[in-house]
Amino acid sequence: MNQGKKPDEIYCQSCGNLISEKAVMCPKCGFMAKSIPRTVTIGDRINPMAIISLITGIVSLPCGWLWGAGIVFAIPAIILGILDLRNINKCKSSSRGKGFDIAGIVCGGLSIFSFIIVIVLFLIGISSGY
Repeated sequence: MNQGKKPDEIYCQSCGNLISEKAVMCPKCGFMAKSIPRTVTIGDRINPMAIISLITGIVSLPCGWLWGAGIVFAIPAIILGILDLRNINKCKSSSRGKGFDIAGIVCGGLSIFSFIIVIVLFLIGISSGY
């Protein structure tokens, strides 16, 4: 019942099966008949939340030792980083910003930690009479 090769068919280079010339893969052997062109889509871009998380996290580090100034930048860095990581896990955002998110969260956390250390040292200094 084989009617021969149609004009819109080609032979698979791997198994010789007739496949449509538009086919990307041979249904019989799985050979890739064509390479799929990769195009950049909106989903491939780094989410602005990731970039803002990184920038505010980095800015919060030198400000962490200043009385509360680092907190102003650290909290948004942590919140935006966590929100974008949640979007990445739900496949709503590109995973290309994951490193930015983690760096923003870590920098924000370090800034808050350094601020707490400054407060503790200040309180120890006041209570010891310095």
